Amino acid sequence: MSELQVFIGADIVPTRSNALLFANGDLDSLLGSELLQLLRQADLNIFNLEVPLTDCAAPIPKCGPCLIAGTETVSAYQKMPAHFLTLANNHTMDFGQNAYDDTAAALDAVGVAYAGEDETYIYEKDGGVKVGIYCLYNQLTYNAMSILSAQAQEKLVAASRDKIAAGLKSLEEAGADFTIACLHMGREGYYEPTDVQTELCRYTVDAGFNAVYCTHAHRLQPAEDYNGGVIFYGLGNFIFGGHTNPGNGTDPGAYDTGIAQLTLKRVGGKVTLDSYSFIPCSLSSTVGPDSTVLGPNTLNNYQPQPYTEGGDAWNRAMSMLNGTYE
Repeated sequence: MSELQVFIGADIVPTRSNALLFANGDLDSLLGSELLQLLRQADLNIFNLEVPLTDCAAPIPKCGPCLIAGTETVSAYQKMPAHFLTLANNHTMDFGQNAYDDTAAALDAVGVAYAGEDETYIYEKDGGVKVGIYCLYNQLTYNAMSILSAQAQEKLVAASRDKIAAGLKSLEEAGADFTIACLHMGREGYYEPTDVQTELCRYTVDAGFNAVYCTHAHRLQPAEDYNGGVIFYGLGNFIFGGHTNPGNGTDPGAYDTGIAQLTLKRVGGKVTLDSYSFIPCSLSSTVGPDSTVLGPNTLNNYQPQPYTEGGDAWNRAMSMLNGTYE
């Protein structure tokens, strides 16, 4: 192996607003030619599928919306260069275990790899390099934790540490050369991680993971080099059919997303993170590659589009990644 390219993106949610594009496998409309070509260059693409794929019609009782997409929407994943999907999030079980089983069966039928709550997956590239992925939600989102007592929060975080350590051990025993933790946690609509999120992500690197990737905030959040690893605290949305007008036309940052690009190389007998970069994008082509002007009628068409490098929108997105956004 000379090098291996791993691209990491945020949430994918086919809903009624874009289900037909998914069902038809219309990747040109969903991704656009530029972004599609970019994703096809990766050896491994990782996304968060934040919706069950099912024809079940019985949502579970919960606070907040229950998201659903029909099983026919899986057609896009058969064509999309999404080599791995994490299912560990607060919407996968919105319609119960039967709906989760439908999701797994649909993905199995088209050969898309995935892992659910507290599960692992090994991606193996020709030549023997193994990338190990671990996925965890464990009720770690800000809203779920906010109803708990301080003592209960401490127990939850301690239990999560144990799960993370066990997940790493499982990946190492399976021969993983490079490990990535996908954690679903944080606070929705915020541009900085919570204290618990920061502590647990850093623990995950201290435990031995090479990279950590968080979902749930639906906003870009800082990336951090920490103790030899890298943490992406939030990558925004990607194709999120549930948000027709993110930020209600008043928060341009709500439209910012992107792709984290990790370059892995073998040095001696060890696979290491040689470098990483970020490709800033808008989650909708309706705002254009340079636009920072939104209004109440600016609607999300669910077609991510890379920003023009050096433009105002590109700089805004990069400021979120480097922690200087205000």
